[in-house]
Amino acid sequence: MVTENKKIAIIGAGQLGSRHLQGACKSSIKVDIEVVDPSESAIEIARERFYEVDNRTNVINIKFFESIEQLSDTLDLVIVATTSGVRFQVS
Repeated sequence: MVTENKKIAIIGAGQLGSRHLQGACKSSIKVDIEVVDPSESAIEIARERFYEVDNRTNVINIKFFESIEQLSDTLDLVIVATTSGVRFQVS
């Protein structure tokens, strides 16, 4: 039986979002992760924190985007880790 990887999106890659990313990396199921943030520095923080996690064996794919429009059309879980000022616009 072939099962598809679960797709997780994290919107907001700063301090909180990058910590959510680290948690998602420890998933016990196979996942594809997409992280989006318009800030290059926030994306860099998220990349660094991704590589800090030792056991990322169940992360099959990870992608970093600058625009929410770049996210996959179908997602299993979306974590919104933005500031309150833009959270409504993201939802």
